[in-house]
Amino acid sequence: MVKKIRAKNGFSLIEMLVAMAIFMLFTGVLLSSYLGIVKALRNAEDYRILYSEARHVFDVITDTARNYKIDYDSVGSNGFVNPVKNLTFSSLDGGEKVNFVYNPGAGGNAGSLVMKRGEGAIFSDVALYSNEISIKDFNFYVWPVEDPFSYKDFKVTNNFQPKVTFSAVFEKVTSAGQTYEMKLQTSVSLRNYN
Repeated sequence: MVKKIRAKNGFSLIEMLVAMAIFMLFTGVLLSSYLGIVKALRNAEDYRILYSEARHVFDVITDTARNYKIDYDSVGSNGFVNPVKNLTFSSLDGGEKVNFVYNPGAGGNAGSLVMKRGEGAIFSDVALYSNEISIKDFNFYVWPVEDPFSYKDFKVTNNFQPKVTFSAVFEKVTSAGQTYEMKLQTSVSLRNYN
């Protein structure tokens, strides 16, 4: 009598090693793709924060320029010398003043931009941006440099609508140590006439 040997169902060691190698390769590809996507999302979020805060600073200055007038009295009779690191606006009735002051950092380090708002001699500082970003450079350019509404030497050709151009370099260091830099510039024609 002949005995039939049953074949045992299962995998050999080589089949198991090949299957594990394919699984590990597939898992490695998925993991590296996932980590790449997470890194890209973090970088996009850091850049979004930088852009959002830079835009907020520019929006505040733009709104101030549109709703106030340049305080030519704060610079004396010679007018502005461009570029200007601090600029004062006053309300149309002259009561409230808003002063933007940029203090450059020493040795190429980032400086600080401060908005001071108040009436008379009482000013309060208003934060324009968080500690997550820094400002490497900030300049105001005022045109015309002398008060166009001064009538001491009345000349029709001198009566221009004032314009302010401001430019800045914003910077953010990411959690990975990467530095993002953004340069912005805009010009605003003041809406008020004398």
